[in-house]
Amino acid sequence: MGSRGVSSERIARGVLERMGFKVLSARQRIVTRGVEVGEVDLVAESPRGERFSVEVKAGRASVSDVRQAYSNAKLLGLKPMLVCKGFSDAAAEAVAGELGVEVVELPQFYLLLEAEELESIVRRAVVDALEE
Repeated sequence: MGSRGVSSERIARGVLERMGFKVLSARQRIVTRGVEVGEVDLVAESPRGERFSVEVKAGRASVSDVRQAYSNAKLLGLKPMLVCKGFSDAAAEAVAGELGVEVVELPQFYLLLEAEELESIVRRAVVDALEE
């Protein structure tokens, strides 16, 4: 997994915990009939005791992302959830509603970067400003 994915998961974990969720596991493998068929980013329990299979997306969720969250949750016998920056289009939002995928929308200002990436971006911006 890339650094953006790791950052996204860390941020999602923090957001869920502030909402009262308890994160039970990360990168939970999905095994069906003795065969590994996938992985979910987080398994979390709500304050009401409901358990969710959580897919984390660094950007906006597409229809494919919604279907992935739904199918992975069903394979684990959990409720589906997406943590993302909203939907890529109306179709993704409609499918999420139809399939009952809960969505936790991250504010657009979240920078899903590791410290090294942020440092590099800031350094480049400063050099560019000084060169002008």
